[in-house]
Amino acid sequence: MTDAERILKKVGALRSLCVRLPHLETPAETLLLNRFDALASGPDRLTENDRDAVVVGWRRSWRAAETETVRQMVPRMDGNMVARDRSLAMLWVAATAPSWDAAQQRIWRCGTCEADPRVALDVRQQTESPARPVSLLIVTLAPPFVAARQRSRAASATNDESDTVRRFIEDALGAPWTALGDAGVFLLHAVKCAIVRNHHGSQNPPARTVDRCAPQHLASELNVIKPFVVVTMGLMAYRALVRALETSSSPLHPPARLPLTEPPILGGTDGVLVDQASHSFRLFASPFIRTPRLRRVAAALLTRAASAAGIRSDA
Repeated sequence: MTDAERILKKVGALRSLCVRLPHLETPAETLLLNRFDALASGPDRLTENDRDAVVVGWRRSWRAAETETVRQMVPRMDGNMVARDRSLAMLWVAATAPSWDAAQQRIWRCGTCEADPRVALDVRQQTESPARPVSLLIVTLAPPFVAARQRSRAASATNDESDTVRRFIEDALGAPWTALGDAGVFLLHAVKCAIVRNHHGSQNPPARTVDRCAPQHLASELNVIKPFVVVTMGLMAYRALVRALETSSSPLHPPARLPLTEPPILGGTDGVLVDQASHSFRLFASPFIRTPRLRRVAAALLTRAASAAGIRSDA
């Protein structure tokens, strides 16, 4: 059983107990809840000064199963405020896990690419729910291809210690995978099924596959976790992010104007601000690590992104 599963099991058991028991507000809680209601309905940024009111308000939301309140407030919080606070982080996990699990089940059942010979439908990525808010999201290409006769969970950076991308990230950020996860680093794939090699031996997802998959699945995952900083590794990972943003935006709030095929040139050390109606984040577009030169470029960008996310090089 993973740390995330243990946390979710404890949270679920505690919520079941609390739901059965009546909760009587203390005078101090009533004052904090009044303040929370004002904070929840306002547009202002939330700071450490708002922490106590947010904790009390999120507990009420948790007891009432009003998860959307929690998810909508996180993007308004300063930096890694939730990830640094045990109480806020636990409440965030409880609020996001059901939506995350539903998104992963949709990936497992998806039949959109059944007619595509490049898609290995029996090798699919299912990613465990993050155990804390995501400060730095890394979007890479597709899970590695293996031959499979029945639907199976792909081995990738998220669950395979020997994965090439995982080792690269650990080397670039100078910390083991577990420590990086504890610091808020998380990884997703642009497309969720492995890609069959083409005649050149490439497993890079075709654009048509990205355009079918990302608006359904990557978009759903982004809507749940709302990362603080995003790094895309490879042109198809970048394309997937753009397609996902197109889906997650409403007609009243069109997506940020990111070119589909050419990532923006990233000047300075802060990346590019992608400002969405419901979620804003810093974007760093990295090449994939196919050659030693590209590995050096990608490592430098990943280090800069980690710094922008408030993650130390030693995690």
